[in-house]
Amino acid sequence: MNKSVSIQNVVLFFLLVIVMMMSYSFADGIVISAIGNFLKAQTLYEPIVIDTVEKFKMIGKEVYFPLNGDYILTTDLDLSDSETWNDGKGYEPIGNNIVPFTGKFNGNGHKITGIYINRPNLNNIGVFGVVGISGVVENLGVEDCVIVGNEQVGGIVGENLGKVEKCYSRGIIEAINSVGGIVGLNMGTIKNSFSMGYVKGNTWIGGLIGRNEGGKVENTYSVGKVVGVIRYGGLIGSNNSGTVVSSYWDKDVSGLSTSSGGSGKTTTQMGNTNTYTNWDFVNIWELAKAGNYPYLKILGAVAFPEPPNISISTIEELQQIGKSLNYPWFGNYTITADIDATSTKLWHSGRGFEPISEFCGKLNGNGCKITGLYINRLNMDNVGLIGRLVSGGQITLLQLENPEISGDWKVGSIVGRNEGGTLENCKVVNGKVQGSTYVGGVIGRSDNGAITLCSYEGTVEGYNTVGGLLGHNAGGVMVACSSSAQIVGDFTIGGFVGKQSKGSISESYSTGTINAGSSQNMGGFVGDNAGTITNCYSVVNLTGYSHVGGFSGTNSGSILKCYSAGVVTATSTGTELQTIGGFNGYNMKGVYNYSYWDINVSTQKNSDGGYGLTTKEMKCSTSYMSWDFVGVWFMRRGLEYPVLRWQGDYEGELEGEDNCEGEGVLEGEEGEEGIQEGTVEGTHEGVAEGEGTIEGTNEGTTEGIQEGVVEGEGEGSPGPCDKCGCCGESGNFFEDLWRRILDFITVGLLLSLMSGMYLKKR
Repeated sequence: MNKSVSIQNVVLFFLLVIVMMMSYSFADGIVISAIGNFLKAQTLYEPIVIDTVEKFKMIGKEVYFPLNGDYILTTDLDLSDSETWNDGKGYEPIGNNIVPFTGKFNGNGHKITGIYINRPNLNNIGVFGVVGISGVVENLGVEDCVIVGNEQVGGIVGENLGKVEKCYSRGIIEAINSVGGIVGLNMGTIKNSFSMGYVKGNTWIGGLIGRNEGGKVENTYSVGKVVGVIRYGGLIGSNNSGTVVSSYWDKDVSGLSTSSGGSGKTTTQMGNTNTYTNWDFVNIWELAKAGNYPYLKILGAVAFPEPPNISISTIEELQQIGKSLNYPWFGNYTITADIDATSTKLWHSGRGFEPISEFCGKLNGNGCKITGLYINRLNMDNVGLIGRLVSGGQITLLQLENPEISGDWKVGSIVGRNEGGTLENCKVVNGKVQGSTYVGGVIGRSDNGAITLCSYEGTVEGYNTVGGLLGHNAGGVMVACSSSAQIVGDFTIGGFVGKQSKGSISESYSTGTINAGSSQNMGGFVGDNAGTITNCYSVVNLTGYSHVGGFSGTNSGSILKCYSAGVVTATSTGTELQTIGGFNGYNMKGVYNYSYWDINVSTQKNSDGGYGLTTKEMKCSTSYMSWDFVGVWFMRRGLEYPVLRWQGDYEGELEGEDNCEGEGVLEGEEGEEGIQEGTVEGTHEGVAEGEGTIEGTNEGTTEGIQEGVVEGEGEGSPGPCDKCGCCGESGNFFEDLWRRILDFITVGLLLSLMSGMYLKKR
């Protein structure tokens, strides 16, 4: 600020004196004090004192509280009643893009608490809307703020071209673009500052800064939940030619491992002074106790704001989650009674319930039921009770009955898209789910997170990547889940999951039907697998055109200790029939270990992966090599297929008797025919996989020999380890093969030697 006494200020001084003389008896103490402070500041270069909420509200609004003034806060300010100001819009920010704040505001170690701004259609929103090049905000704490705007929105400054130093914000910040815990858009300097809270938006979203355009960020950190759609990060959403020095964010709390600037640290690391390179822990910062976060000495310790605990008992209250500031998207919710949601069929002109989006809180169904939930949004992505479940979000003990859910991409009855959240003990009964791509009974798509003890019963219909429980698993972990679904689709369909590009599934099963006669990439459990599947089974009857298997349609991943026992029907003819299998349709260099299919029930004697058994052998425990029938599987031998122990209250060892002595090798053709068939199939596979005809033929010949023996197509007899004729993992086979080759060579040498001796004798 220019400290010289200008002619204008002298004129203004005399005018104010005249006003005082003419109306002294009518002036109140606040005006006189403000004039006195102003004159003092202009003549003695002292800052204007802010010691009341009324004076603070006057900054930039009254002539004697100019935007280029020098201010000092001498007390904490409580603005918790600002929710009622300006017809519910709350506090009006200081400065804008036309007339920014260019003065100096020294918080002097004090705090502004409870500030409320709800201006979703306006830009440059914060305690200060825009801070100009010469503007400074320092030594200020902003606590328990709720700030909502459109673009350039921050906890302290919406758009910064000046300097923010030794400040912090704690609260909720929501907007569309350029949203940050401290500053929305930064082109100036931010130093020795931090933010704690919840930041949500669409594009350029960061825990500390939404967008840093050439600005300098030094010795800062952020802790909080950060949710965005495009270009969002733990500390900074987008950094364009800016400088970021010794700045950090908490990866555990934010759920984000990426940021366009700064270094992500664990919560434990954030509580260690060694993490903060070149920080001044003598004069500026303090870390009083290991495990806590650093705080500014001038402002004192700050605790992370805990989410509120809220009870839900009606469908109207459920609809408010994430759409009302009183029902935040990060809250902890408990359903306290069964909810009748049938009225949602009439909501929003027939579009029904609006999905809860960007949810990172906790929703405890508490064993209560939500009945008749209706969502009809065919042109919308991320459709379900929860549209997007982001990192940190949890859904437990939730039951949906008779839901009808329709959307476009990423559609599920409970979650449209899971981006790192968890689902546990969730159940859907008699559901109807319909969509286009990434469609599942419970979840449309899961990029990360965990799904445990969840089940779906009902119908699922989609076009591409459709599953009974989950449409596409792109990195999630699924344990002890089940689906019983009637599924219709066109491409990449599975009774349990349509496609697994990565991630893992264990101890889960699928039942039901898939009727899609012209479809491709279809499996009773998974349509297309590139991840890991362990200890799972499928009893799904399916009809498809090509790349169809009782368990998996195509596989380039790993399938271990699994089985299928459903009818597999092909509608194709000619070469496409080669991609129809009892267990797997087409193997793309995937791995199969100790996995089987029922050749009688499936009506398929061939499979591009897995081992075929008769129905009797499938009910024989000795058929399942290396399976855990103590901790994972249970079986009533001779009576039923294996089931997973978590399905019932099973105790003790296996029940019944195997009763499968003397089964011998499986039905098959002569060994030569098996070799020939394997050679043809190997050639086809080799060419398809780019290995070339020669390599494919060689591989096929070897696999054909193996397959001919293992599947009973050759002559041979069961080994001592195989009561049912179903032993024959690759290792045992090759041991027998080499033994036979050595025997053949030995016999040949003996015959040659004997022949030589005979000729010599003659």
